[in-house]
Amino acid sequence: MKSSSPARPSPVSIGKYHARIVRGPNKDGLWYWRIDHAVGDGTRATHGTGWWTRADVELVVAALASGRIQEAETAGMTVQDLMELYVGASDARPITDRTRQTITNFARHIVRVIGRTAVTQVTRSKLEEYVALRLREPARSSGRAPGAKTKRTAAPASVLREVKVLRSAWRWAQEEGLIVDQRPLRGPRLRLSPTPVRNRRTPTRDEIERISADLTHRFGPGSWQEIAFWLLAETGMRLGEAFSLTWDQVNLAGRF
Repeated sequence: MKSSSPARPSPVSIGKYHARIVRGPNKDGLWYWRIDHAVGDGTRATHGTGWWTRADVELVVAALASGRIQEAETAGMTVQDLMELYVGASDARPITDRTRQTITNFARHIVRVIGRTAVTQVTRSKLEEYVALRLREPARSSGRAPGAKTKRTAAPASVLREVKVLRSAWRWAQEEGLIVDQRPLRGPRLRLSPTPVRNRRTPTRDEIERISADLTHRFGPGSWQEIAFWLLAETGMRLGEAFSLTWDQVNLAGRF
């Protein structure tokens, strides 16, 4: 028999200040609250976020309403909290399923390495430390032949893309009022050599025709595999570009 989920506490409003739950509860039974108030242009200004009980947040809102404090310091938010919120909100963004999965995969690496770090401690030097740690990680040994050379788990370009996702999550949280800290999160001051491409040879037309014939033999004429192959061969698209292609980007009359 499944245990029932704890009841979600009701919002807290004192004067112009309003506190509502963003997510939770965590393993300690705390909820993640956002405290804000309405401003003249119809938006809401954030005064604090953090993991609190309802009794705690009542005290914080009362202190704001009485003028005893001006800001409620962001309490207890970690990089893991930030990434979970950002990934959860990706369902509402107009992005492809492939992009959404890529963001989720990058977030897993970020959480695994620096997930317990408080967002208040995330700086450019912390991002440089993250990149250095990721590039030093040994490759997973499962499925590797004995005596085979080990490789890094991620290419330098992929690690920098992970950092880019973390910075995007940071800006999103600022816009949503989930973190009070309004400083920009600078990228790492690193220059990494790109991963070398091992084969720059362009296949000949005869080779392309033979591959197409093989696809026809395997899957039948006009299969999606053959169509996808010719799309890549004739346009020079990368796989990611082909997967994200939509009909509004295609002009059949202009042949582009």
